[in-house]
Order: sequence, then C-alpha cells, then structure tokens
Amino acid sequence: MRAGQGTSIMGIINTTPDSFSDGNENYLDIQIQLERVELSKKNGAYIIDIGGESTRPGAEIVSKEEELKRVIPLIKAIREKDWGKDILISIDTMKSEVAEAAIQNGANIINDVTAGLHDPNMFTIAVKYGVPIVLNHTRGTAQDMITKANYPKEQGSVTSQVVNELKHRIKVALNAGVLPCHIIIDPGIGFAKQNIHSLELLSQLTKPVWKDFVGKYFTLVGPSRKRFISEIINNNGVEERDWGTAAVVTACVLAGIDIVRVHNVKKLWDVVRVANAIKTAQLLS
Repeated sequence: MRAGQGTSIMGIINTTPDSFSDGNENYLDIQIQLERVELSKKNGAYIIDIGGESTRPGAEIVSKEEELKRVIPLIKAIREKDWGKDILISIDTMKSEVAEAAIQNGANIINDVTAGLHDPNMFTIAVKYGVPIVLNHTRGTAQDMITKANYPKEQGSVTSQVVNELKHRIKVALNAGVLPCHIIIDPGIGFAKQNIHSLELLSQLTKPVWKDFVGKYFTLVGPSRKRFISEIINNNGVEERDWGTAAVVTACVLAGIDIVRVHNVKKLWDVVRVANAIKTAQLLS
C-alpha cells in the first residue's frame, strides 16, 4: 500500500460466468484473463482484484473447490509473467481457505465483502500471513442482502449506522491481531443498500461522521457500474455506466479515498489522475 500518494486504482478481474458486469463464457480461459490483467496494469491499475464468486444480489453460492479452480491458476499464471511479478493482487473471497491458497500462490491482499462475518477464520489468515484485509460493509448474503437494506431514521443516518457496524468489524479484526495499518475500510456501495442509501454514503465521505471514523485506516470505494448509476442516468447498459462511474470516482478522489475499485481501468485512470491533480492543488493552495 502507498499512503499519501493520492488515489490508486484497483482493477476488477472476475473469473465467473455470472458477474453482473464482466461475467462470460471465457471465465476459465487463462490466456484471455492474462491479457485482461496485463492490459489493466498497463492502463494504470495498481492492484488487481481477482474474484471467483459473484457477490451481486441474488448470485448463486459457489463451492470452495469451484472457487479455487477459478482463481488459483490465474494467480499462478500472473506471477509467472515478468510483467506480473510486481503488481499487487487482491483475492476477492469470503472463504478463508480460498484466501489462504491465493496468498500462498502470490496474492497480497484479502478483499472480504462480508468483513469476516461469513468466515471468522478470515482474520486468522490475515494475521498468519501479515496481509492487508478489506472490511466491506454488508448485511446478510448475496441471496438476501436486499431485504436487509433497512436503515430506520430513529437509529441515525445511513452513514452513522454503517459506521457503527464497521466499527464492530474493526474491533473483531483488531482483537484477532490484525494490525491497524492492514485494515482497509469499504462502505459497501450497493451491498444491502437501496440506491438512495448508496448516494447518501457517497455524499458523506467528506463529512466528520465518515472522516473522523476512518482516521488511520486505508479506505476503498467500489462504485463501478453499480445499479444506482443506471437509475440516475436512465440507462441499464452496463458499459454505459462508465461516465456515471467517473463522476463517483472523482468525488471519491476529492474526498481522499485511497483506492477505487473499477472495471474500465483505462478510462477511469485518466479520471483519477486529473482528480488527484485537483486534490493536490487544493492542498497546496
């Protein structure tokens, strides 16, 4: 991780047939996936996030064996390439066995969309190998998260409720031995949230309720091609959401988010570089 150097890009590589944006029949074709990874690195990705199980609402559960079959060969193949020896690899999984196998084969970061709720042993693996872990806010599972997108006003704002739930996950991680500098906080845009909830969270990234909370931790936001963007622009085409994603990414950079997770690295790297320059100018003025 590189602190104090502006926002970095995490490029998404899904080895799945059913991910909402880039799932396809070539998900197990190593050569095609390697070309995607190499292009993402060339276009500006600092981290590659590899996932073998879709976490979109309603996605089917994938077995540990199937997930390993999808991600480990690609991680190995990346590390065998000269261009793949120095790029950071994040393993997007909620299973500790998959995370451990990925780390043993070259992954550097754990990205757990459940923040250890699905598999409490995830923190043990993070500590064992001394790797950073992304703690993403969500509720329930891919099958029922949308029914849990309930944030009663009497319990505070959406952001304050998300922050309180993340505080608990951080406490569990710290108690397990995870170092504060290895914790990456993700508000979980689109996870157990209606569109209006995601928008409220994004609007609060510069406010004390969020800024005072994240403090010493790294931060990550994954808005790429999410459903709330299509609702705003009135266009359901997945790739048509890239310019809406660019607007969200710009807001994230200006809010000081450390990492943005995106599909279209080439377009969004230009956006991040310009927004980083604006952010730097603000700090210097």
